[in-house]
Amino acid sequence: MIMPRLEENEDLNKIFSITNKFYVNMENQELFDRLINSVQKKESYYTLSLGLANLLANFRYVGLYDAKHVEEATELHSIVLAENIKELEVEEGKQYSKEKLPMDMNSNKEVLAYKDVVMEVQGKSLRGVFRDLVLLNENNIICIY
Repeated sequence: MIMPRLEENEDLNKIFSITNKFYVNMENQELFDRLINSVQKKESYYTLSLGLANLLANFRYVGLYDAKHVEEATELHSIVLAENIKELEVEEGKQYSKEKLPMDMNSNKEVLAYKDVVMEVQGKSLRGVFRDLVLLNENNIICIY
């Protein structure tokens, strides 16, 4: 493979887009209101990145949703706790991953609990039988842990 020669001072920066959605649910209304206000103003305590200093991230506030508990569903639009999967339909053209993620941390950033989650790597929906979910906007079912 032949690599093109780079001229001095040639810009090597690349721009790419990764889209993630984060849903937040909390009981402390005062803290929740502060979080909404901060996100709307694009204020953050730490610089948001995608794991590396040169992969800085952007964020925006989307809105509030009414949520309704769903005992069981056959399609899911988020990652899911492995323990909430009764059956997973593996579909052609989709890429699946199982990861162990921290679920609870103390104020010293020490992980108190980990759980396994399953996801479709490209952000596509999951099909199968899933339990203990949340319905948003009448057509978007997610897992909150």
